[in-house]
Amino acid sequence: MSEEISPFGAENLPFRELEKQGQQTQDETKLKSKNKFLVMALMTIIIFLLLIIILLLLSKTSPSVPFVVPSPSVVLVSPAPVATETALPKSVGTRLDELEKKLKEVDLYQTEFSFPNLDFSFNFGKER
Repeated sequence: MSEEISPFGAENLPFRELEKQGQQTQDETKLKSKNKFLVMALMTIIIFLLLIIILLLLSKTSPSVPFVVPSPSVVLVSPAPVATETALPKSVGTRLDELEKKLKEVDLYQTEFSFPNLDFSFNFGKER
């Protein structure tokens, strides 16, 4: 009885059961890591929502600048001024007449310009 096998050791378990235990521990660690991720995601969402609620409550309770409603202003429409011949100075009338004369003298078709005379006789031969 000196070589007793401890009941908690792996010596008395068959190999298949050891493989099952290894797979169970891997599955458990995967579940634990997924659970940790979900818990962290939920905590960040909760903290974000709490911050938004706090900011909304603070903005409603103590506004730093009072909200002023602008009063509507009355807009008076005045008639457009109408120019009359008697209101214009004489110098404006003379300048208009001069401009009209100059416009009539302008050559819009540019008849004084003509195409240059070109010599179309080309010689590509070699000269010696």
